[in-house]
Amino acid sequence: MFLSKTLPDNHSFTPVQWIGRDGVPLECEEKISLLNDNLLEIQELCQQAFADALQMGCSEEFMRIVLQNMVDSLKRNSRRPFSC
Repeated sequence: MFLSKTLPDNHSFTPVQWIGRDGVPLECEEKISLLNDNLLEIQELCQQAFADALQMGCSEEFMRIVLQNMVDSLKRNSRRPFSC
């Protein structure tokens, strides 16, 4: 599937396809680009927070748990769907 041009090839966390609620891969290039850009921005912020935590003496394992707990706590937003 399409990937954002801004994503380097070494970002293995980026899905090859974005799957819709109906189980079908998304095809809208605008949606895919926005999702990829958002994911890259989140990764950059998490990486910086992770590096800061380690530099300040935090346990790597503990910081990974904190970040995973943050992801697990995400709630669904009730905004209207993005249309192409």
